Amino acid sequence: MPYKFVRWGEGRRYAILYNTDTKEYVAVPFSRLIPHPLCESKYRALGYTDPNEIAAICAEEGSVFGITIFRHELHLSLAYGNTLVREREKEYRFPDTIDFSCVRECIANGEDTDKCIRKCS
Repeated sequence: MPYKFVRWGEGRRYAILYNTDTKEYVAVPFSRLIPHPLCESKYRALGYTDPNEIAAICAEEGSVFGITIFRHELHLSLAYGNTLVREREKEYRFPDTIDFSCVRECIANGEDTDKCIRKCS
């Protein structure tokens, strides 16, 4: 995975990731930090139940669902020409009822991330 965690921004509402392929930094809103299935499984097995805590830990480990991050990076690049632009409206936390496996499947089928999060909560 080419995305490496660098640091959190303002109250953990977004993360700064570094794309080792493009050599660019990307501002990624919290709602785009969908954990990789292996990372999610690991922390659920260790007793973690809060989806936001799991998402934060997995982001710090660089174990996130790459399709979501790539799509966000591409969007920032095309819309603004700058991958460090923050889209504050996307910096929301996940609901406690979120089903990450449903979200990942929905995104992999090409649907919008926000719609997938609403659909799978």
